[in-house]
Amino acid sequence: MIYYVAHWDKILLQSRGPIVKYLATSKINAICPIKQKNELNSFYNQSINWKIDKTKILDIKGIFNLASIIKNNGEQNIYHIFTLKSGIYL
Repeated sequence: MIYYVAHWDKILLQSRGPIVKYLATSKINAICPIKQKNELNSFYNQSINWKIDKTKILDIKGIFNLASIIKNNGEQNIYHIFTLKSGIYL
């Protein structure tokens, strides 16, 4: 399973959504704070709401939320990070 991780759903919709549609044979899921659930679900197999406060420079709760999501979905999966902030948190 492939998971695309970003700290903003807009990133996964605008720049990665068309790629995901093109790779329709792969199971690609989104992990991000969700504001546009219906749009995310039109591109991705599943969208997981990452509860993070984007206004904070370092959101400790957000880090623990992401760790919990990864632990629950399996660490052996592929996680593709699109932003520096998300990469640091991961």
